Amino acid sequence: SLRSIFYRHKTSQSLGRCVKLQKRLQFLCLLLKKIHMALEDEFKETVKRWEAHCDSVSISSDPTDYADPVSIQAIVEMGREALPLIKAYLEEKPDSGILPSAWLRPVQAIAGSESEIPEEIKGNMKEIRAHLIATLS
Repeated sequence: SLRSIFYRHKTSQSLGRCVKLQKRLQFLCLLLKKIHMALEDEFKETVKRWEAHCDSVSISSDPTDYADPVSIQAIVEMGREALPLIKAYLEEKPDSGILPSAWLRPVQAIAGSESEIPEEIKGNMKEIRAHLIATLS
């Protein structure tokens, strides 16, 4: 009947559109994965530069010397996508040369968080790291 021919035609058109949509979605997923990988690579390179900066000031007892403004700004410019990378870094590298308190600036700048390090944990790098990880969770 004419109705069944019309229905089959519409169905095949819909299937064709679905296939095209699926291909576009696969392409977009691949593109997003590449963008994320590029961001992750950029983050790692920035952190490597920041670690080198921290090594160069490692004899200093002033925590502000460990805050590399160039690296911090580069991480801030990565936006919210950098937050899980920061969290993973803090979890994976507990003995990093980058002081945990130095991470507070980029976290606040990205997340808009005005939370300060609680007074009772200031100076305790292990507690500050745990506080930041909890803030990023």
